[in-house]
Amino acid sequence: MPEKFLRDFSFYGVVLFVKSNLNDDELRRVLQTWKVDPKIPPNFARDVWDRIATREQASAGSRWWVALKELVEPVGAARLALTAATLGLVFGVFAGVMKAQQQNSQIQQELATRYVRSIDPYQRVSSL
Repeated sequence: MPEKFLRDFSFYGVVLFVKSNLNDDELRRVLQTWKVDPKIPPNFARDVWDRIATREQASAGSRWWVALKELVEPVGAARLALTAATLGLVFGVFAGVMKAQQQNSQIQQELATRYVRSIDPYQRVSSL
């Protein structure tokens, strides 16, 4: 292998073994004569599409599974909406109960103060 060496044309994405005594002009001439003629089988495109269809069918599963997915997917979106509405309702009720409890406590305090004043109007009631 002394007459050949590895020459890297990474700019072109090609790695070649060429004779070491070729200068750049000779190398360019040799590379320009290089032709690539790929041999594609006659049914290549049809075979590729057949493999794609086979894999899609295998991933989709049986007809029962496909029918079940078609039934469940819309329900999944409805389930998400129902869950969001339920959580909103629960948090709304919780906030309402807390606010009502706070207002009831204030009203109860005010009523207690009014009651004490109604029994003894001269008594000073700061807070109960």
